Order: sequence, then C-alpha cells, then structure tokens
Amino acid sequence: MDRLGLCAAQIAAGQRGRGRFVESRIFHGAKSAVLYYNLACYACLQGFHEEAEKHLSKACKMDERFEGQSLSEPDLQGMMPF
Repeated sequence: MDRLGLCAAQIAAGQRGRGRFVESRIFHGAKSAVLYYNLACYACLQGFHEEAEKHLSKACKMDERFEGQSLSEPDLQGMMPF
C-alpha cells in the first residue's frame, strides 16, 4: 500500500488525525507551517489542547498568517480563548 492509500485507510478506520497527519506530511513536508497548523487542528479536535497550542505556536512562528487564520478556525474553537 502506498502512503496515500495508508492515509485513506487510516481515515476510513476512524484514525482521522493520524491519517491527516500522514497526508499533511506528504503534501507539505516535515518543515512546513501548514503541517504544524494541521497538527494543531487535529490535536484540538481530539481534546489535546496543550499539544495543539504547541503546534499552533510553531506554525505561527514559521508563518505569521496563521495567527489571524487561527482566530476563525472551527477546528481550534476548543482552545478558545488563546
């Protein structure tokens, strides 16, 4: 099974966060602000707010545009206010 097939299988099996993480790494690279922003979203959706905050902070340091975007991100609403 290739990497994208693995992503699809993980998402279908209910491992949404893990599948989306692998997907993000494939498309955005390991040193991408998008990767860390997505990790923040996935962690927050799973209730891991401290972890989400760390990932979001890293994403914002790499790309300041995520600061504004995060304020209206539905996936991060569980962390509000931040």
